[in-house]
Amino acid sequence: MIQLFFIYYGLPTFGILLNPMTAAVIGLSLNSGAYMSEVIRAAISSVSKGQYEASLCLGYTRPQVYRYVVFPQAFKVALPTLMNYFSTMIKETSLVSVLSIAEITRIGNQIYARTLSPFEIYLTIGAIYFAMTYSVALISKWIEKRTARWTL
Repeated sequence: MIQLFFIYYGLPTFGILLNPMTAAVIGLSLNSGAYMSEVIRAAISSVSKGQYEASLCLGYTRPQVYRYVVFPQAFKVALPTLMNYFSTMIKETSLVSVLSIAEITRIGNQIYARTLSPFEIYLTIGAIYFAMTYSVALISKWIEKRTARWTL
C-alpha cells in the first residue's frame, strides 16, 4: 500500500502525474515482479549443471539448451509458486481502492455506506474473491497435470 501511495501521491511532487489505473498497474507490477523474478531465477538455478553439460555434449547450442532442456524443467518447478503469486495478486487488487479506483472492495464500501448492512456485502465480496482464486487454482492443477506427462 505504501508503494501505491508513493507512486500515486508522491510522484506528482516530482512532476510525474499518473492516473489512478496506471499508478495501480505500475505499483502492483513492481511489487509482484520482484517476487516472480526471484521464483524464475530459482527455478532456472534448480536445473542441475549436468543437464547443461549433457546438452552441450549432444551438440545443442546455448539457445537450444535453454529452450529444450532448461526452460521446460524450470517451468515445472516454478509453476506452482507462480500460480500462487498470481492468485495473491488477484487478492492484492483490493489495495487499489485507496487510489479512488472503483474495484470490488471500493464498490462494496460504497454499498455498505448506503445500506449499513456489512455482513451480506462483505460475504459477497469474499465469495467473488474466492471464486476468482479458486478458478486460478483449478487452472494451475490442470496445467500441472498436463506438464506431468513430460516427466520421465
